[in-house]
Amino acid sequence: KNCVYSAPKNFSVHVCRSPWCRFATLSNNFKVVFNFRSSTMAPETSTSLGQQTYSEIPKHLVIDALALEKHLLQVLPDLNPVGMSIKKFSTGQSNPTYALEFRSGETFVLRKKPPGKLIASAHKIDREFKIMSSLKTMGLAVPRPVYYCEDTSVVGAEFYIMTFVKGSIYDNSCLKVPQPYRRQVLMNMMGFLAQLHSVDIDKANLGDYGRRGGFYERQIKTLTRVVQMQVTKSNGIPMLDRGNEIIIWFQSHIPADRVSVIHGDFKPDNVVMDPTSHSVLAVLDWELSTIGHPYSDLANFLLPYHMPEGMVDGALFDAMGPGCPSEDELLQQYCKLTGTPYPIADWSFYVAFAFFRLAVILHGVASRISTNQASSSLMSAKGANILANACVEFAFQQVESS
Repeated sequence: KNCVYSAPKNFSVHVCRSPWCRFATLSNNFKVVFNFRSSTMAPETSTSLGQQTYSEIPKHLVIDALALEKHLLQVLPDLNPVGMSIKKFSTGQSNPTYALEFRSGETFVLRKKPPGKLIASAHKIDREFKIMSSLKTMGLAVPRPVYYCEDTSVVGAEFYIMTFVKGSIYDNSCLKVPQPYRRQVLMNMMGFLAQLHSVDIDKANLGDYGRRGGFYERQIKTLTRVVQMQVTKSNGIPMLDRGNEIIIWFQSHIPADRVSVIHGDFKPDNVVMDPTSHSVLAVLDWELSTIGHPYSDLANFLLPYHMPEGMVDGALFDAMGPGCPSEDELLQQYCKLTGTPYPIADWSFYVAFAFFRLAVILHGVASRISTNQASSSLMSAKGANILANACVEFAFQQVESS
């Protein structure tokens, strides 16, 4: 705790996401493991109800239950919200998400913007509501949006309500998936992604949902601006180490353009799975969805195959034992379902950019924690910023090995 070590040039550091472990690897593959509770990670008290995990609601995220009940009686009287209970989901760093449990036994989900002064381009829950409404009519597995409220006086911010989908939500390394079903689970998730990328943009009434073409050019400009804003709005969070350097590389290596509806953050912990049939019941967290390059979703989903050992809950997809598909098998399945030539050209670019994008997201988490705006307290600002800079290094590893 509170120790400082100056590493030699041939000493590379990999940061484990687990709050209990940090490990470093020497150039001669000698590994030093430190087993201690990191002072940069903050604990969170939580209770598990079924497949969902709830936590105590921080004071700054408490919802006025009576005000919400009164409002819902006016706009959604059939829900009969009198006497409802409100619980906060423990996961999520961006938009606070709550379970509304009614006396009838029904449960709905409320998502709202976080409190405080926000970056204008972030926390677009209205876009979540719009795209889920559109995709639901196209037969895709998403929760049913019920109601959107722009009145910030009800719960302190804009919010929307959607149906609660009961099922299994797995960790991003799929360690919680029973080993015999890991292949089926990952293949079914890939099947949803292929279906999403095949949606007709105009038939889904999403023609105005984003610009067609030039996705990565815009992303480079946007993420550069976002990092700068996150520094400005934070309480002492610095710029990403080597951030400008990796941006220059991206600008000179942009691959061929493609266009589709994209989720923006597609990964196992945003997917509700049927624990019996192992099919996709619903895909959650559409805040970052837009019209963009489909391979950005694909690389984000397959990022654990490129994580250093231990970065994702202690294991990689392809290190989890029999029955788990390789990255190549999943890519071949995607190409088969979408009619895309295999192998995918410039794959290292997409993976590297996914790492950089994750770095920006974690940098944003650090920024929000530093100003007490984070939805969850699973880590500290310092811990999030350490992970952010580690992801920039992982991006460099991809481009240097290509």
